[in-house]
Amino acid sequence: MSSVGSRTAGRVVPFLLAAVVAGAAGCSSSSDGAPVTPTPNGGDGGGGGDSGGAPDTTAAAQSDFWNAMWAGDLSAGATASTELKAVVAKTPADFYSTLLVGMQSLWQIAESERNPQTAGMVAQTNAPVAAQYLQTAHQLNPSDVFTMSLLGQFLFESGAQSNNSQQVTQGEALMNQAYQADNKLGMFVPVLVGMNLPNTDPFVQSAEAGAWNYYSTCGGKTIDGTNPDFSAFLAKANSGQSGLGFCGPVAVAPHWLEGALLWFGDSLVKVGNVNAASAAYRASASVSTSSEWPHHDLLEAALSRDLNARAALYQGPPSMWPTPSAAPYGCGGCHNKTAPM
Repeated sequence: MSSVGSRTAGRVVPFLLAAVVAGAAGCSSSSDGAPVTPTPNGGDGGGGGDSGGAPDTTAAAQSDFWNAMWAGDLSAGATASTELKAVVAKTPADFYSTLLVGMQSLWQIAESERNPQTAGMVAQTNAPVAAQYLQTAHQLNPSDVFTMSLLGQFLFESGAQSNNSQQVTQGEALMNQAYQADNKLGMFVPVLVGMNLPNTDPFVQSAEAGAWNYYSTCGGKTIDGTNPDFSAFLAKANSGQSGLGFCGPVAVAPHWLEGALLWFGDSLVKVGNVNAASAAYRASASVSTSSEWPHHDLLEAALSRDLNARAALYQGPPSMWPTPSAAPYGCGGCHNKTAPM
């Protein structure tokens, strides 16, 4: 697969920046652009420290962000963002801290419906911050795949919301670039974006193909998208091997495997492939850490639904489309270690 899809401007049917932008784990980079998985304190091979002479301050701010994300504590996330902004103000070249500020704002938007009364205000306040810091992070490290994906999604969705076809095109190009650079890390964001598009849109079809490629590549065995068998993928993911990258558990997103399968199942329901959707949900339940997942109840709800009836709703107008299974804990669906605060 060489593209996440082509699009004609104006065909998007978006929700208010509703894509859940950090379902996949964050990925920081070292100074030479080689991607590495960040540790809780932002450890990125030495690039996460504060070169201005206060590395402990930088590490503490980055750690506060991840602790807030793991706990699903939006208030603590906002506090961590203030700390990170202070770090960036002192060391503007700190890519990782800059990225985390952008991620934190997107997290606030993505889970704003946890309090519907303030959701609009949260989105209005955080969208400019997300735009500023994600674009800056991309400028600081243009080869980082995760930043490409997040910025691409943000531009795509905000452009669709404002009928800005140039932004939509720019956003899709970045998501394309991310997928081509790393089809494991780059496949997840297009699946999320596709949830906000009509099921006939080429983007949706291409994002689904990218996801099948991910599960096939990780498992080392091609999966039939009509009657899927996830056993090879699960054997690898549950093996406890080191060096699996995004084919296995990820430190900053301890339930990435379960959350990604839950979202993929929803995307398969959307296109009417309910047999495959059911298999994806069951695969999520078969991940070795699924019983410890604080959002296991959302998966149980998905497994108990009439998927054919749910798929039929996607044939109607967007106002009738079902709420994603992970809502309103989009980011937390993969990142939360404990029940959200």
